[in-house]
Amino acid sequence: MQLVARVLDVLQELNELVAIGEDDATSAPVFTGTLSSFDRFPLSSRQPLLQALVESGLYEEAFPEVFRAALLSYDNLPGRWLLEHLGVNEKFSDPAQHEAILRPVVFDSIQGQSDVATKAKIMVVRSYLQAGKLHVAPHIARDWFPILAKYPDSVTESERSRIEPAMRAAYLNLAMLGSEEGIEPRGLTWARDFWQQNWHKFGCERTSVVDPPGSENLAGSVGDAHRKGIQELSRLTQEALSISERVDPNLYLPDKHEVLTGLVFRQIESVHSMVNSPALWHIDQAAGITRGLIETRIVLKWMPTQDPEIYLRFKEYGRGKLKLYKLHMEELRDSLDHTSGELDAEIEHLQSLVNGDVWEEFQDIKIAGNFASVDTRRMAERVGLLDDYRLIFSPASAAVHGEWGPISQHTLGRCANPMHRGHRIPSLGSRDISSFSVEFALGILESLIGDYRAAVEPVHGG
Repeated sequence: MQLVARVLDVLQELNELVAIGEDDATSAPVFTGTLSSFDRFPLSSRQPLLQALVESGLYEEAFPEVFRAALLSYDNLPGRWLLEHLGVNEKFSDPAQHEAILRPVVFDSIQGQSDVATKAKIMVVRSYLQAGKLHVAPHIARDWFPILAKYPDSVTESERSRIEPAMRAAYLNLAMLGSEEGIEPRGLTWARDFWQQNWHKFGCERTSVVDPPGSENLAGSVGDAHRKGIQELSRLTQEALSISERVDPNLYLPDKHEVLTGLVFRQIESVHSMVNSPALWHIDQAAGITRGLIETRIVLKWMPTQDPEIYLRFKEYGRGKLKLYKLHMEELRDSLDHTSGELDAEIEHLQSLVNGDVWEEFQDIKIAGNFASVDTRRMAERVGLLDDYRLIFSPASAAVHGEWGPISQHTLGRCANPMHRGHRIPSLGSRDISSFSVEFALGILESLIGDYRAAVEPVHGG
């Protein structure tokens, strides 16, 4: 930081002399140490500046040859005149050397509140203050200036915690006004050029995958969890089966019994698939099953609070969707030049399903979002499951729909090369699996079966 300040002081002094000689000191630009700011240094003053920096030893100290070579390898580099003054030896032309010198600098600077980034921003604010282009209220000056005079080495932690956020905020305001000084557009252009060229210069890197503790016993732990899961699922299945068999289904109007029983046993099948497929134990892959369980709980608890006709509406909505699918399949067959036996067989199968309860001529196709025309959140709020909706259903839905949250969390990872600005790349390798997802799903299933019992037994006497 002190080295940068010494270079900027030499630069600013020369610029002020030129401005005074031209009787136009107020129009002198501010030199902040950014590469783009060097492009605004007067052409007539560049050679005297370079000479002063070389004679004082500051040039080689501030701009080592390998560092100059690394920056000069970029196209559209601002401030090129400053860096190519003494030329560079061909021995510094290796891109690997360029990456080695730039990588730690970028790594230390890429986070806006890091130590290096903060000091760089303070240097910009310092330049504006020294040039008289930034004015602060007296009470702020009384707070800032004594701290800045001894920053960074001699300040207390209390002083550091006050001055650094203030300087970052001041820098942000200057950056927003930078276009008035001619800085912002050129700086942004260089930033885009820098990062875009890095893609072609340097390769991506992936973070090394470290096996979690105890991973050598993974097969055994998965086997144990699978056995426990099967045992618990068998118990829950028998419990649900017992409820369904001892409750009078009302054979004249079996809609309620059939709908509620179907909802429960469909989720039992889903959990069965999960228990037998450890690849689904990862929290992201388990989301579809978890979402289905919670949605079924919400629907199953909500339906008994409605008019008994709700169960028939549920069936009719589903039958209409099936009928629509059959019609689409028939349209597909009609559009083909040559049909197939498999397609004919599928349509015939759909025909039997569609007409299994009610002739399709008497079936309506409804285009509403669901059978109830009530969204799941309102259902959840009505039956006291709003927390489950917020904490389980909503994030699980994000995973099922492939929203950015789960993609950024589970599908993509940060490139480990700081020269690539932390862009995201596909995560490769195995995913952590845990029996927690199975235990969690079984817990929801147990609650669902309890809801099922409460929904059917009081009505029919248990």
